[in-house]
Amino acid sequence: FLSVASDLAKESYRRTGLSGALQTSQSILETGWGQSVGVDKYTGQMSYNIFGIKGTGPAGSVTIRTWEVYNGVRYNVDDDFRAYNSIAESWNDYNTFLLEKERYEPVRRR
Repeated sequence: FLSVASDLAKESYRRTGLSGALQTSQSILETGWGQSVGVDKYTGQMSYNIFGIKGTGPAGSVTIRTWEVYNGVRYNVDDDFRAYNSIAESWNDYNTFLLEKERYEPVRRR
């Protein structure tokens, strides 16, 4: 997993200037070193979503059992996560996410 993530991070850094270390670390954190990439609990569809982004992606979405904390209490919930056609597509979408969302402006500072 580290080899794939490192290659994608290097290419991404050259293209966007975003920290390759940050991206690699986030992918490791979200997937447990690539061991836990979301799969739809009903259909078995692989999401290739290595950053845990919720919503609908280029390949639709997958329903995954996850947890949220509300008012200090942890709840198990089913939620929709973006689905992709490949890990590279997920990586590129994550770059777009970081580059376009206002709340990630600090990440864009050099």
